[in-house]
Amino acid sequence: MREDRVQADTSSYNSLIHSAAKRNDMAGATRYFDMMVGEGVAPDVMTYSTIMNGFSRNLQPEKAASWLLRMLEQGLRPTVPSYNTTISGYAKKGLATESEAWFVAMVQSCLTPDVLTYSSLLNCYAKRGDVAGADVWIRRMRFVGVVPNLVSYGAVLNAHADVGDPDGARRYLSGLMELDIRPDVVMWTSLLRACLRARPQTPSLAELAIREMVAHGQRPNSVTLETLERAVGLQRCTELCSELGLERRQESFPQHARRD
Repeated sequence: MREDRVQADTSSYNSLIHSAAKRNDMAGATRYFDMMVGEGVAPDVMTYSTIMNGFSRNLQPEKAASWLLRMLEQGLRPTVPSYNTTISGYAKKGLATESEAWFVAMVQSCLTPDVLTYSSLLNCYAKRGDVAGADVWIRRMRFVGVVPNLVSYGAVLNAHADVGDPDGARRYLSGLMELDIRPDVVMWTSLLRACLRARPQTPSLAELAIREMVAHGQRPNSVTLETLERAVGLQRCTELCSELGLERRQESFPQHARRD
């Protein structure tokens, strides 16, 4: 980088930029970029993508998007991960309009969105509590032949749990098992939470859920059992735990630890 040193190449600078971005030192990452350009070393797609990923990870999607535009201005062709980084950054902040705009730009660039692209978009709606919007995106990904994964189903299932829709939550749990993907303890707990939040509450569905969970070889954790107790009542929860061979504290969960 100096006259008395070996001239750094693109790979060398990319390593420096990656190291800085990994430390969340985006000022350092962009400084290395400026040094790179100043010494006549050409940035590549990896250079821009690393900086974009750093800004996106730090919830600065606007800056990630500006670097994607700079990449395009330099005549470089962004990859699917390049667009995913920007879409994900906006989605994490619940900015659906911006996320969808970059999705459109991605498709117009003749790139094919993948499971990460769609998962970011449906998760954006799920976090906003927009169950219908999340459902739309998971249907769209299925329609084009992209198979949802555990994260995709988990996000939509959790959205249905948040609004107290046990039927919707169960539908996505069943869909996951149809793909031979084993739901984890968090997803089963979300189904119980949907039963708890339903109005009126659905203790019979909560009891069915815990039985199915155990039958599928998934062991409940303390949060699962807390949710079960609140959904079916302390006495019935104790009976179910005894019947199913589940260990739990004899006393009910403290009020301050309870969450809807």
